[in-house]
Amino acid sequence: MSILSKSLTSIHRTCCVGTRFQVSGPRRAIQTTPKEFKVTLDGGTLYIERGIAEALGWKSVLAAEGVSLRLSGWAPSYFAITKKDTDADRLAMNTIEGSRDPKVQAVLEQLKRRGSE
Repeated sequence: MSILSKSLTSIHRTCCVGTRFQVSGPRRAIQTTPKEFKVTLDGGTLYIERGIAEALGWKSVLAAEGVSLRLSGWAPSYFAITKKDTDADRLAMNTIEGSRDPKVQAVLEQLKRRGSE
């Protein structure tokens, strides 16, 4: 066990990441099957596996520069970390904006009621 892993008092969580890629021709994104990864939260730092980093746009040539990410959310249960200025980022932001729309909230409440009947 490494010194780092011995010294961290950590919280382990499971994270699902769906990767997206662009195809040629008309603009459309294809999403792969979500994958589960183990992450470690220590203080204000979230330590992730290389697969998550690569899915979010990290490349070894960018190691020193890093990748700009956005953490957005809609309490109590929708939170997303996305690479800034990507289709995934815009989808997450639109989802949050839509959650504030009274018409969307009414539809969600109606669906909840139907689901509990």
